[in-house]
Amino acid sequence: VSGGDRVFTNLALAVAGHRRGGPAKVAVISSAMMGTLSGSTVSNVVTTGSLTIPMMKRLGFKPYEAAAIETTASLGGALTPPLMGAGVFIMSSFAGVPLITILMYSIIPALLYFTSLYFYVDVKARKKGLSGLPRELLPKVWTVIRDGGHIFIPIFVLIYLLIEKWTPFLASSACVVGVFLISFVRKNTRMTPRKILIALEGATRVTMTVSALGASAALIYGVITVTGLLVKVTSIILAVAGGSLFIGIVLIALMSYVLGMGLPVTAAYVLIAALGSPALQDLGLPVLAAHLVIFWFSQDSTITPPICMTAFVGARIAKAPPMKTGWQCVLMAKALYIIPFVFAYGSLLDESWAEVFFDGMVLFLLFASMPLFVEGFYFQKISWGIRIPIGLAGVGFFMACIGPMTEGYLWLAGSAVVLIAAMRYERNRAAGAMPSS
Repeated sequence: VSGGDRVFTNLALAVAGHRRGGPAKVAVISSAMMGTLSGSTVSNVVTTGSLTIPMMKRLGFKPYEAAAIETTASLGGALTPPLMGAGVFIMSSFAGVPLITILMYSIIPALLYFTSLYFYVDVKARKKGLSGLPRELLPKVWTVIRDGGHIFIPIFVLIYLLIEKWTPFLASSACVVGVFLISFVRKNTRMTPRKILIALEGATRVTMTVSALGASAALIYGVITVTGLLVKVTSIILAVAGGSLFIGIVLIALMSYVLGMGLPVTAAYVLIAALGSPALQDLGLPVLAAHLVIFWFSQDSTITPPICMTAFVGARIAKAPPMKTGWQCVLMAKALYIIPFVFAYGSLLDESWAEVFFDGMVLFLLFASMPLFVEGFYFQKISWGIRIPIGLAGVGFFMACIGPMTEGYLWLAGSAVVLIAAMRYERNRAAGAMPSS
């Protein structure tokens, strides 16, 4: 209401609009910033997609590609601190972990998710031969910050208050007052009585939804516990997994896919967490890791066919086939399925920053290599003779994240050598220094 969405979109245009496939990168960056204010994927698609999807179509992306890029980027809003949707508050209650702890551990995974999308749209734009938007038509970074940068202040205040162990209720209440006061810094963000009423109406709707979800979560958990369903499902998962945590996580992913067909994201998380978290903990996973694995997997209900509401909204804006849009989202959102395994086996949730940095760096390389393999394009079309080694390098990066640290260094070194050699070969071939393969 105060114009924060316009500030985010204009800032993304100023930073990335002129780059290759500009509007697609604007969609990724603006959705990442919108995610700090709204954990709703649908509202994110509607807010940013109304601008970015038509721009992507005009630039040369197919309608279903434009819809999928915006949808997948908007999905990241539910993974981005400090809000992360209603599910994060329920997770804090279920897991018995302070909210600020969950938010802090979610920063790097969220950044990696958006990084994977950025790499993908860059390769896609290169493959389609798309340029960026003319610089003279784009806003200037300093102008955007000068006119609307003050909108960012309440976000930092919220994070600070949570770090200082304010309760989520008090911290958010203080920030509501802060947003109202700081909106008067500039005329273009000033909140009029009409805007205040609109904001209060929207907040009331969200509060009612969150309250209903919280009550439903307690009811669902109580019913599952009293009826003995919790013990039965846990026993089934443990029996099928046969003591393997990897198989247990795959079963949770399948469960989230099936339940996500008929449930909203938060409801799917509540049900899967109630049924699946005890099994993952019995298989040796710490409670926070178990809930983050389930939380991430539950987000795919918005993009995976046959029922994928967020993808349907994006497809409607783009006038694209809904199912085709959904499957393109699945192809793009690879990080959504990879990062949960790193929560379980890697070091993203460790207290050692060195180990967190190692996994973050390896995932960065993995997400850089995957679009090359999936799209089969770098400077020109990549032959399967080079494409397969790139795919194997990606597998090696994944193994570096989930294996022991000593083996991880070996996987990293070997995969990096293969990836660099393949990219250099393709670069030289594009320059005419190597024969066509």
